[in-house]
Amino acid sequence: MATNMRLGILTWRNGRYIEEITFFTHLAQEAGKLNTEVLLFAPQDQLRSGQIRALVYEKGKGWISKICNRPDIVYDRFRNMKPEAFRKFVHFRSRTPLPFLNSRLAHKWNLHRFLNTQPQIAKWLPETAPMDSPKAALRMLSKYPMIYIKPVNGTGGKGILSVTRKVAQHFLAVGRDHRRNKIKKSFSSLAALSSFIASWTKNSNYIVQQGLNLQWEPGLVTDFRLLVQKNGNGSWEVTGLGGKIGGKDSATSNLHGGGKAVKPELFLKRYLSPSKCQEVFEECHQLGLQAAQILEGKFGRLTELGIDLGIDKEGKVWIIEINNKPGRDIFHKMGDVETYRKAVRRPVEYARYLFDNHQL
Repeated sequence: MATNMRLGILTWRNGRYIEEITFFTHLAQEAGKLNTEVLLFAPQDQLRSGQIRALVYEKGKGWISKICNRPDIVYDRFRNMKPEAFRKFVHFRSRTPLPFLNSRLAHKWNLHRFLNTQPQIAKWLPETAPMDSPKAALRMLSKYPMIYIKPVNGTGGKGILSVTRKVAQHFLAVGRDHRRNKIKKSFSSLAALSSFIASWTKNSNYIVQQGLNLQWEPGLVTDFRLLVQKNGNGSWEVTGLGGKIGGKDSATSNLHGGGKAVKPELFLKRYLSPSKCQEVFEECHQLGLQAAQILEGKFGRLTELGIDLGIDKEGKVWIIEINNKPGRDIFHKMGDVETYRKAVRRPVEYARYLFDNHQL
């Protein structure tokens, strides 16, 4: 029988409110089957004694507050990018002696710059540049009919804007602000558009990216989420691929923003031949495993990557974004409960592999 292990989950909380609590509950239930106790805590919950004030899941009772000994290993799920919360998180990660299951990645622009130096990955990257001023966006818009403007540290589709050149000096901007409110504005001059972009980007660092034609049907943006995870033997595997169709007039297909999950094979076979579908799926798998190896070589131990992919009407695959703290709801929402359960369980299996093989 496996020795008991304490798996810490570093997250953000505000009083009793914990982000991602449904996922953590499912993870704790799976962990219980693997002789693993889950301790939920935030950076401010480390006590001077070295113990932590944690929420511990107990079957039939839910999450109970307890003072606990330090976890054996920590799974970092801290995703709050607001400056004050993020500063506390960075300070905690840099000072704590606790071992982590997953290293931090660079922000979007630095990550793109690194991947662009890797020939096996660069072929899948859309053109991207830092947004030092609205001029960078206008330069990109002069090359492509549509661009994306993204915060370098954003999550969940917040702060992303798409700008489309309609005719001559007419432009359409569609996006979600930092409260996820939908924004849709038309502009009849570059000056008006430039002024809007300046106000949109004034409080954070942004990148600008070549827009991709991901509208398989008018007004509906489609992309795909590839989940690559370490398994219980410490090896990378593709857990699954999910499709996301955006809400009408949405800048992204993000599920938080009214998007709908679809099974990729059912969606793509309406538009591509069976052999082309197979080719696309094989390319996605190859891309995911290569990206995981390369990023782990650069940034240190990783557990999982969520890779957002664009597939255009010619069947060309593009990397939109890579996230090392991915959600996995997409599999549940498209009705694939088995893949969802595997996606929840895998971080625990990998943590157990490290613990049982004394690799912490």
